[in-house]
Amino acid sequence: MLHAVFGLWLKEFMMSCCTIDKKPSSSTSSYISILEKSFDEVVIKQELLFNTITLQNKVQKKNYDYEVWLHVKVALGDTNSCSKNTEEKLEGALALIVDFLDALLNGQKKNKVLSLFEEEESIELILPESPANAEDGKWSAHYKACDKLRKEFAIKNHNFFDLIGYPGCWWTFPEDYSALLPSHNETLSLVKARIEDALLSEESYAKFDEYNYIRREGKLSDIELYSRVMSQIDIPLVSFDKILNMTIDNSYTVHVNDWTSRKEIFSLRGENVTTGSWNHREIPDYKFFNSDFITWLRNKLDVKVAEVVSDTSMLEEALEKYVDSFLWYESKNYDWKINIQSFDDWREFKKDIVSFVHNKGIRPNGGSSGGAIDKFCLDVSLDSKGKVVVYQDSEYRKSLGRDCSKHYASADREIVFELKADEIWKKIFELFKNEETNLFNFSKKLVA
Repeated sequence: MLHAVFGLWLKEFMMSCCTIDKKPSSSTSSYISILEKSFDEVVIKQELLFNTITLQNKVQKKNYDYEVWLHVKVALGDTNSCSKNTEEKLEGALALIVDFLDALLNGQKKNKVLSLFEEEESIELILPESPANAEDGKWSAHYKACDKLRKEFAIKNHNFFDLIGYPGCWWTFPEDYSALLPSHNETLSLVKARIEDALLSEESYAKFDEYNYIRREGKLSDIELYSRVMSQIDIPLVSFDKILNMTIDNSYTVHVNDWTSRKEIFSLRGENVTTGSWNHREIPDYKFFNSDFITWLRNKLDVKVAEVVSDTSMLEEALEKYVDSFLWYESKNYDWKINIQSFDDWREFKKDIVSFVHNKGIRPNGGSSGGAIDKFCLDVSLDSKGKVVVYQDSEYRKSLGRDCSKHYASADREIVFELKADEIWKKIFELFKNEETNLFNFSKKLVA
C-alpha cells in the first residue's frame, strides 16, 4: 500500500511545475508506513501552493466511499513565513501527526455527555520519584519515563488539534480570510464610528489624536484634513478571539494560558490594509477621499477650509531645511535670513555661511527627508555638493491641474523642483533676499 500511494503522489509531484532535487527522505517514508497501519489510505498530493495530507478509510456507504479522518494543508518552501524547504515542512507535519496519532484515533472518547448528577473526572498527573543518584543511567531512564507519562496524560486530556497546534503550526499553509473583509461602505461606517467614539469626551479624543494633530492649525485643505484623520485610524477588520492558548514542549509538558488573545488577520491603518497573512486575494480599495466625507469630517471636527499650499512655498520650506541642516547646532547663532540681506550676490552669501561653518568646526548633519503638508514630500541632502528635491503625489497633483512633466515612477510622485550644488544657493538668494534693503537694519551682519 505504501509503495502504491506514495508512488502515485510522487508521480503527481513530478508532473507539476516543480522539480524534485532528491528523493523523499527515509523519515517521510517511515512516517507514512506508520500511518498506513491505522488508515486504509494515506494520500499526499501537491497543489499549486501547498501539499495536502489526507488520512482516510474505505467505507461501504450509498453516498460516499471514504471516511476522512484528517485533511491538512502543508505549505511549500516559500508559501508561508517559515524558511524551511518543502520536504522539511512535509516531514515535520507527518512527524507531528504520528507523534499524537493516538489522540486523533481516540478523540471520540472525549466527547461524552455528562448527566445532571455526574461530575467530570479529575485526573492528576503523577510522575515517578527522582533517582537518588546518577548511577547506571538512572536519570536518563527517569526522564524517558516522565516524558512517556506526560505524553499519555496530554493525549487523554486534550484533543488532537490542540496538541499539534493546528492551524498555527510552522508547516501550515495559511488559509485565505480575505472573503471576510468588509465592503467599502461597511468600512467607511467603521471609520466614522471610530471618529464619533473619539468625540464622546475630551479624554477619548486625546487618545485618538494625542498631539491634536488634526485640529491644532484650525484650518486645513481637504486633502490634508483627510490625510491627518486617516493617519489616526487603526481598526481591526478581520480578527479572531482565541480563548485557550496551549503549547506543548519537547518533554510533552502542556502549558495552558487561560486568557483571551486576539489574532488580527487584517487591519485598516490609514488607507492601507495591513495583514500577516501570506495567502489572500486582492484587497478591496479603502480610499474615502470625496466631498461628502470631507464635509462630514469638517462638521464633526470643526476644521475650517485652507487653500492647498503653493509649490513655491514648499520649495522655500525645503531650502530652509537645507540651510538649517548646513548650520546644524549653530543655526541659532547665524541668522541667515537676516544676514542674506547684507549681500548683493549669492556667491558672497555662500562664502560667508561656509566660512562660518568652517570656523565653528561644524559637520553638517546630512539632511533630512519625509512627508509634508498636502501630499508633498521633501528630500534634503548635504552629501556631495548638496541636493534638494520637492515631490508631490502624482494622482493628487494631477487633480489640482499642476505640472506633471517629471514623473518619479518608483514612488508614484511628481518631481516639482530638483536643485543641486550651486543651484540651491542661487535659489535661496533669489527667494529670501528682499528686493528693498533697509540700510539701517542691514548695515551690519548679525553673526554671533
